[in-house]
Amino acid sequence: MASGAGTGVLVPGLYLPVRLAKSLAALDAASGGRVIAGLGAGWSADEFEAAGARPLTERGAALDEFLDVAEAVWAPDPVAFDNGRYLIAPARFNPKPARRIPIVLGGLGEAALRRASRPGDRRTGKILGC
Repeated sequence: MASGAGTGVLVPGLYLPVRLAKSLAALDAASGGRVIAGLGAGWSADEFEAAGARPLTERGAALDEFLDVAEAVWAPDPVAFDNGRYLIAPARFNPKPARRIPIVLGGLGEAALRRASRPGDRRTGKILGC
């Protein structure tokens, strides 16, 4: 039985969304489809400041935006995306994930539970609200 390649809990707000989506896709392709992406909104203002990221108060929006950007980047080419903050002109992104990457969402509080309970949300294989 093949084992998965989990990420622990990544905080997308600390990364450029396209770069993180491409990195996860490349890891999934290289591992033969074993990536499980653990994601959370984050909690440490110090980490956000050290990374030069958006303010901690925007962490939920950053996570939601990453999920939207990742869905676009992992979709068939050509990819185009515009949410008013991030713009991807029609482009090709490779490698694509080997399969639909399961996403595990973790967090505490109402916002995390709301995010985790959205039915049929995005490309999510597994959703946890902790």
